[in-house]
Amino acid sequence: MMWTELFSSRRMSRTSVQGIVLLHGRGKTARSVLPLAQELGLEERLVFTPEAREGSWYPYSTLAPRTMNEPELSESLEQVHEVVEEALKTIPAEQLVISGFAQGACLALEYALCHPRPYAAVLAFHGVVMKRRYPKPHPDTLFHFCSSENDPLIPAWKVRESHEILSLLGARSTLSLYAGMHDAIPVEELIHIRHSLGLD
Repeated sequence: MMWTELFSSRRMSRTSVQGIVLLHGRGKTARSVLPLAQELGLEERLVFTPEAREGSWYPYSTLAPRTMNEPELSESLEQVHEVVEEALKTIPAEQLVISGFAQGACLALEYALCHPRPYAAVLAFHGVVMKRRYPKPHPDTLFHFCSSENDPLIPAWKVRESHEILSLLGARSTLSLYAGMHDAIPVEELIHIRHSLGLD
């Protein structure tokens, strides 16, 4: 198991976000997702970035039948669990963000929904949920979906459906969809997230 951990001794309030678990997309590496921590204003917090074996958390599309992605999916969820448990040795769940991009976002959602805790936030960039039924999410956790209206791999209708599923479960869920956004996150979206997390 691999992850990168960065730390600054800068003092932060007890209510501020103090760490993030970031999951990269298919074909990427742990290092490739580190700039997102900086864009979110978290470069001086604890940053945990596990790396998928051979660059993929599971072999097929998130929209494929779950059985097609086993056992790799379960193994990846266990890897994320180990990283989150490591993070929780240092900071409480209330100050931890779980996030990911594309395939990593789907994995982040699946982990957080199957392990409900009062996370500061779960940020899914180009990600969707994998099923319709989950344990009731913790009411203090903010789930945020950010994606494109015309993503060729993650259709907008599926992102909307994921947001609706979480809302029906009673989760605090928000949604941002942008035109023309494929593999980038608009600056205004990053500003909005930083403000929502008290990082501006």
